[in-house]
Order: sequence, then C-alpha cells, then structure tokens
Amino acid sequence: MACRDSRANFVLSGQGFTLIEVLIAIVVFSIGLLALSALQSSAIRGNAGAYSITDTTLAASSSLESILSAGYFDNILTPGSHSVQEGNHLVTYDVNETIPNVEKKITLRISRMDKVRRNYIYNIVVTNIP
Repeated sequence: MACRDSRANFVLSGQGFTLIEVLIAIVVFSIGLLALSALQSSAIRGNAGAYSITDTTLAASSSLESILSAGYFDNILTPGSHSVQEGNHLVTYDVNETIPNVEKKITLRISRMDKVRRNYIYNIVVTNIP
C-alpha cells in the first residue's frame, strides 16, 4: 500500500515534466541526430577517397613491379612513351636512356579513368650494372 500512496502523491503533487521541457528535450535530441548523420556522411566520403588512393597505388605498384622485373634490354624498356590500360587506370610511362647501355630514367604516370580524376607520378632509375 505504501507504494501506491507514494505514486498517487507523485501524480497529485504536480511533479513530472512539462510540455515545454519535453519539446526542448526532443529538439536537443534531434540536433544530436543531425550531427551524427553529418559525421556519418563525412566518414563515407573519407573512406571512398581512401579506397580510391589505395586502388590507384596498388595499380601503380603492379605496373612498377612488371617494369622493374623486365631485363634492362627488354622491349618494355625501349626508349619512348608507352601506355597500358589496367582496369580503370591508364598507366603511361616514358623511358629515357640517360647513359647509353648503363642507365634509364622512367617516369610513370597513372590516372584514374572514372569520375575521380587523380594523377600520380613516379620517377624510377634503372641501371645495367654488370
């Protein structure tokens, strides 16, 4: 019985939340949810950008490995400009023989072919040391 009386006293004494307090609490809660949604969309954009950079770096690494694994006198290392399409990347590299039969400088450019237009440039020196 004591519990019942205390609850009745709580209701009758006017203790509780007013409509204004409830509305203010809803507004504060809504502002917090809006901030969380803005944070979520920012995180999604950041992850997409990081994926783009990682994907392009992986394609560049693959191209560099195939170029560097070739012999010094291999056809892919003949002086001039070369282009290769790898997935949604365009890999262009220029080979210049700086010291005949000893050293070649390779400038590798990789570009994404989708709506995110990013270009990366790598410089490599390949030597023929007997």
